[in-house]
Amino acid sequence: MPTPESTLVPKLIEVVKDLPAWLLSAFATASAMLVFFPVSWTELAPVHRPWAIGAFILFGTLAVFKWAAVAITALRQYRQAAAAKKKIHLTVKAGWWGIQKQDDGSYITQFTIDLAVKNVSDASVGLMSARVIKPKIKGQVVQNLVTVLHRTAEVHGTPVGLDYRCEPGAVTPARVAIMIKAHAPYDHQLDLPITLGLIDDEGREQRVWAVCKGHPKLPTKATLPKKESQHDIADPIEKQIVAVLQSEINRYALNNRKSGGLGSIHMVYRGQPLYSFVSDTFILNTPANQVLAVDPEAAVIASDNMAALVNLYPRLESDEERKRFVDALTSRVQQDSEYTPIAYFIAAVLWRTKNLELALNTIGHTLGLEDGTPYGVSNVLMLFNGLLRYRYVEFTEAELDTIERFIQPLDIGALYIPDKIAAIRALRLLAGTLATVS
Repeated sequence: MPTPESTLVPKLIEVVKDLPAWLLSAFATASAMLVFFPVSWTELAPVHRPWAIGAFILFGTLAVFKWAAVAITALRQYRQAAAAKKKIHLTVKAGWWGIQKQDDGSYITQFTIDLAVKNVSDASVGLMSARVIKPKIKGQVVQNLVTVLHRTAEVHGTPVGLDYRCEPGAVTPARVAIMIKAHAPYDHQLDLPITLGLIDDEGREQRVWAVCKGHPKLPTKATLPKKESQHDIADPIEKQIVAVLQSEINRYALNNRKSGGLGSIHMVYRGQPLYSFVSDTFILNTPANQVLAVDPEAAVIASDNMAALVNLYPRLESDEERKRFVDALTSRVQQDSEYTPIAYFIAAVLWRTKNLELALNTIGHTLGLEDGTPYGVSNVLMLFNGLLRYRYVEFTEAELDTIERFIQPLDIGALYIPDKIAAIRALRLLAGTLATVS
């Protein structure tokens, strides 16, 4: 059986909860007058002052929470009433904005927003107009167009007839286009959040928040290097070299670093063509030497373009002609030229003609230590990464030193070239030791 004390507190809470907010506010105000008015406070007996302070705190707190409950109830009712009047639900699909300068020197700020409009009422709705509520852009509205997708055709139109209205329960694509004769004080390259108001055929306005994408500047199109004309070259040796270099440019365009290729240059290993110069694969947990091919005699360097120039070099009759041959190659090692991507080819030809040090010194000095967009230096690294793996027997000690000096200051990495050079020297030392022992 419940005691009187156990039922008193719930009853008291029910009574306080049912008290109107104005009455609690009146009690709080009366107790505040007792506490904060000097005349009342001095007339109040000291023994009663704590009760006055407690009453102010109690009724003040109850009044605040009661008014908060009243405000929340009113807000809920307002939202329910607004939802009951709401006929459409808007979903933003995409938005764009921009600023265009006109022929008369004025500016037009334009907004385009694609929407999905769902009709949640039991009657068709026509979308008549729209406006940008925020941010406020002062200027004449020169276009305010709302179009919806035709019910059966892939065309947009204004709600002149039933075919361009939003039917009950349907989701209809719509587009808003607004032009304001003004220069909006915002960077048109950045995205701009806006509040859009959409007005239907009964004058009701519904708001939706959208982010309109800006129009960033397009990257400047790179200017292609000027193509050298062969018919302007008087020196027959230089003219032949340029013809082969331009042939290699075309080959590189079809077989380039995207696939690890270097134009016409490739390896034929054990009868199989290898078109990539960066295919260093390793197997873990094995003591085998994996940076060098175990049978370099089974590898052949193949390139018809390289063979054309390498075969030309011995046919030259004088040192002066051979100098013109070398100068024609080294003079075309230039940054941002049409020959920059095929610096590997120039290096390969000069290596085959015993001019490797001149080739790498020229490339390192002219193309720089940091690789650029044409990938001139890194293509050279790809070349020697493959040559050292499969044809290391063709490199002299002096040439290994030259390659090592070339890669030492590079900031773009050197693949596994240092590992290969060390492995080549270790292998040669081993071969010399074995020969001595035998």
